[in-house]
Amino acid sequence: MSKVIVADTGPLIALALVELLPVLQKLFSHVYVSVGVLEEATKDNSKPGAKAIKLAVKKGWVTVHPVEMGESFQELIDVLDQGEAEALALAKQMNAPDFRTFF
Repeated sequence: MSKVIVADTGPLIALALVELLPVLQKLFSHVYVSVGVLEEATKDNSKPGAKAIKLAVKKGWVTVHPVEMGESFQELIDVLDQGEAEALALAKQMNAPDFRTFF
C-alpha cells in the first residue's frame, strides 16, 4: 500500500524553513497540495519556504491537485480559511484513510 499525504500550507512552510521538506518525498509515495495551498505558500517569493516549495512542485514530487468544490468544501469554508478547507476537501476527495473519520 502506498502512503499518500495531502498537505496544508503551515506544515509545508515549517518543513521548508528547517530544510526538511525533502523528507516528505522519503516518507510518502505521493504528496498532494491543492491549488489554494500552493498559492498561499508561494504567491510571494520572499515568504519563508516559498522557493523550496515551488522547487518541490517543479521537481514533481509534490503534485498540485484541483479540489472539487462540493458540499464538503462548502461546509469547511464556512469555518476554515481557503487553504485549510481545500486541504481537507482534497483529502476526502482522494479517500485519504486518515481523514475518512472526519466526514
